[in-house]
Amino acid sequence: MSTTLRDGLLDFFRSDAWADAQGLLDDPGVSFFEAKVTTVVHPLSLEFLFVEYLDRIGRRVRNVGHAFVGEWGWIKIYPEIRPVVNVVWRYDDSSVIADHHEDFLDVWTDGGERSYLGDVGPRRATDADREGILSYIASDHWQQVLGWYADDETEHFHTYLHTDLHPHDLAPFLVDSLAERGFDLGVPPFFLARPDLGLMWIGLAPDGMTSQEVACIHTPGALIEPKELTDEDREYGGDPWTVTHFRERVVRDPYQVLTLSEARGIVDELV
Repeated sequence: MSTTLRDGLLDFFRSDAWADAQGLLDDPGVSFFEAKVTTVVHPLSLEFLFVEYLDRIGRRVRNVGHAFVGEWGWIKIYPEIRPVVNVVWRYDDSSVIADHHEDFLDVWTDGGERSYLGDVGPRRATDADREGILSYIASDHWQQVLGWYADDETEHFHTYLHTDLHPHDLAPFLVDSLAERGFDLGVPPFFLARPDLGLMWIGLAPDGMTSQEVACIHTPGALIEPKELTDEDREYGGDPWTVTHFRERVVRDPYQVLTLSEARGIVDELV
């Protein structure tokens, strides 16, 4: 690798690949996307750079956290103005940063959300459901969720529920429950269809560093029932990703650090 961090990062942001990502940022129909890269840049340096960039273009980031699946790490960035942006990275010292050619962008849209809901047909909540929903909110299962939000170690996690309710009707109850504990959402809830898994995620990201996705596994006849977690579920967020996990992972590889002033200088050249 012969180029400097500055030049390599500027080349990336000026590349055709990032132009495609920028197009998603500017598309009002996109709710969430992941950009997958290989890089030698320290993930905290990448995080600051991307957050600074998004803030400068007016997106107002309110929450940032991390997760890991296999050899890939996630920088999960939640701005007030959608879409949500996840920078997915893996260490590679062959270049400063490069898009992962096989699957650089993974995108969720309003159209995909509507299509999933139309195909599945979840039940709209009624007044008669309110007591049952509030009973779940008071349950040990959801109280554990609130405990994870209160734990400064928690970065991101997944909650798996069997339900026949429309996710749009369940989400306000979850948001109100968080707000009652002081976890206010500056980022609106978002909805990610996963027809391949038979579910829709409700994304919740209160201000700070902890975020959650609630898997609404469409199950006719089930109001709200926690799923019995498999080992795979636990590895995929059923057990939270934590600050300790992040620290242990990033020390494995000899990342190069970009200073805050260097990162700001790069953004100065871009916006």
